Amino acid sequence: RIPCWIVRAVSLNAKVNRGVAWAAGAQAIIAIADLVSQVVVVALFLSWDNLGVAFAAIPFYTALDYIADLGITSAIIQHDDHTPERISTMFWMNMLVTGGMFVLLLGIGPLYGQIQGNMVMGWLLVAYGGKLLLQNVYAIPFALLKKEMRYFDISVARVIAHLSESA
Repeated sequence: RIPCWIVRAVSLNAKVNRGVAWAAGAQAIIAIADLVSQVVVVALFLSWDNLGVAFAAIPFYTALDYIADLGITSAIIQHDDHTPERISTMFWMNMLVTGGMFVLLLGIGPLYGQIQGNMVMGWLLVAYGGKLLLQNVYAIPFALLKKEMRYFDISVARVIAHLSESA
């Protein structure tokens, strides 16, 4: 007879392995979609003169990602005391922060583009702020799925969400 703690450990190990496989598959699809969408945008919408300027906006994206999240999704995963009211509050807090950031980028983005002498850079920041606003629609549900270790559902939803963002 096998002790129950070994059975639970094997079951958890199998669940983690499946989760890693699903996450890796989803990440590969997302990376390919990113590459394709960036090549399409560069080929269709940017001139060679604007290419370097557009890539000057990319370093801001990471900072904007951190500001948009504020650690809320990590808090959902880490803590167990979630009521529907708390989840709703976290969602609307995230929406308020990213909505405010988007409005701020609507003013700062074009101004920054004007200072840099190329409006493309400023409008790229505005567009990324809009993407972050849309991203909040699924940020909280993703965090709840991660907490429940539902990796298949997360992988499918991430691919669908990312393909939608890319489009």
